[in-house]
Amino acid sequence: YAGEHVPGDPDVSGVGDVLGGPAFGHDGVELLILDEPTAGVDAASQAAFAGALGEFVAGGGTVLLVAHELGPLQPLITRCVVVHHGEIAHEGHVPAPAGHHADPGHDHVHPHAPAEQGMWGA
Repeated sequence: YAGEHVPGDPDVSGVGDVLGGPAFGHDGVELLILDEPTAGVDAASQAAFAGALGEFVAGGGTVLLVAHELGPLQPLITRCVVVHHGEIAHEGHVPAPAGHHADPGHDHVHPHAPAEQGMWGA
């Protein structure tokens, strides 16, 4: 569906269409809704994506982002809402990691996710 316009529906574009376009941020796109855009992406590509997203925001664009790990996107965030067990646990600035999340090398693992078997899992 990305990039395809259906009459009566909002204009939907892929992130690459918006961030990689020659008019970058000035082609009528005002809002990006992103769900885990850097999950599984290498560090260099995350940094490049954050740079492009920063340009989009600087050009007047707005981003609604869902993420477990912020990485290089953290400096771009001006308002943060943390949802924990379906309720708002924090609203405002990006909170500092706490508990085991603050440990060096923390790997975000969902305790409710089934354990994977094979090469990467137990």
